[in-house]
Amino acid sequence: MTEAVSLYDGVAPGSEDWRHEEVCSVGSPLGEDKMVRNVVRPTLTPVLPEPSMATGTGVLVCPGGGYFALAIDHEGMDVAGWLAERGLAAFVLKYRLSETPASEEEMASLMAGAAAAAEGAGPRDLETQPFLAELMQRMDDFAPIPLADGRAAMEIIRSRSDEWGVDPSRVGAVGFSAGGRLVLDLSLQAQAELRPAFVGPIYAVNPGTEVPADAPPAFVAAAADDPLFEHSVRAHAAWRQARRPVEAHLYSRGGHGFGLHKQGLPSDGWIEQFHAWMASEGF
Repeated sequence: MTEAVSLYDGVAPGSEDWRHEEVCSVGSPLGEDKMVRNVVRPTLTPVLPEPSMATGTGVLVCPGGGYFALAIDHEGMDVAGWLAERGLAAFVLKYRLSETPASEEEMASLMAGAAAAAEGAGPRDLETQPFLAELMQRMDDFAPIPLADGRAAMEIIRSRSDEWGVDPSRVGAVGFSAGGRLVLDLSLQAQAELRPAFVGPIYAVNPGTEVPADAPPAFVAAAADDPLFEHSVRAHAAWRQARRPVEAHLYSRGGHGFGLHKQGLPSDGWIEQFHAWMASEGF
């Protein structure tokens, strides 16, 4: 792993008046892994393979967390390490987030409210819950900020491809939940030269944008007991409608946010299947 690279010289455009301080904690209402919040200065952390193993493929890794947190371990650094061990250059994106309370107590109270709102919600009615419907709207409103960071990250990876040992035409992206939304936004809205060569939206929040005729190949994975499962079903259907290459792994169990956590379920194997799919697509 090399040192994190700042995405911008100076203050990130669009956040000139942000004054909140980044918070990193281990153990939180989102789980026992490291969680990062209140990101103001976005960075990219390369996790590179041994040169003798390098395949020339690069993967931008985008953790999730509702655009208010980042599950930086099991949806970020752990994923990057797994890929690097197999010869893929991985780049963990720490993108900007909407502001949350600085104190862990206030944040815990906020997350308890979210958990209470989601309790008993099924796969088809989660977004009708007022609290979570508001969260989805906030994500829509905030989405241009992480998208700008994703574009900057893709530009940096391709501009420094010789240094990092990657082929600029073989740089893809994988993202989880809100990070999956970012990956979808990159593939559908970014300028053509900044689009990933392939994408892996994993239990992604789907913005519902129409898939263009030149969209990159996609690998979709989600579990049916995830309240946001239908987002992944829609993403798969949209790629098929556009006649673009897409593979879907829709597990019966696994919940939301499984990342690299092992649960003793078939969904544990998603990353091996993602790796095999990349190979089958020539990446």
